Amino acid sequence: MKKTETNSNETYRMTIGKTEIYGVSIQQLTDLHETIGTFIQREKAPFKYKTKSSDEYCIDIIKTISLESGEEDFSVEYSLDSFDIDMDCMSAKQMKRAANMMLKFLEKYEEDGNKKITWDTNDYPPETLGGINFEIQKDNRLSLFETTPCVTKYIKQGDFYKAKITYEIDVNEMKSRDLSFKEFIVLYRKLGDFLNNR
Repeated sequence: MKKTETNSNETYRMTIGKTEIYGVSIQQLTDLHETIGTFIQREKAPFKYKTKSSDEYCIDIIKTISLESGEEDFSVEYSLDSFDIDMDCMSAKQMKRAANMMLKFLEKYEEDGNKKITWDTNDYPPETLGGINFEIQKDNRLSLFETTPCVTKYIKQGDFYKAKITYEIDVNEMKSRDLSFKEFIVLYRKLGDFLNNR
């Protein structure tokens, strides 16, 4: 994450649910609000993106066959290995399940996949939004790191449960808990209200 510059010694604490992010400047709060707004707006349309340069690394599939002294049956397992990732000790059945899951997940959620973003902030009028505990207060604690705000969306799916989508706020290398889209919208609006009423 890039470093930011602080224009003032005044810092704030954001309380999001039960988590705290402190040592946050007004500039960082403003940048966070703009980043969330941009994220919400751009995710719905075809958007520019970049991927990590790990495409160049080889992917290895390994089958291991062992026979221990005194045993009659072979032990067989499969592994998938690439730069910074590995899947070890899998059976052939698990490997096939993983391969099918990956293909189905990418078909739906890949950058050019068939999952269309259909929500809109207008689908969430303020009166229908319940309360996530979100507060901003002055706080003179300084953080060890001062980094630009970052917003991240996670899509997690298992073979026994449906996809779960959550959002995360990261400022000064301190992170919020996982937020639902509804909570994400509440945070965005409350942060905007704070900045407008300063």
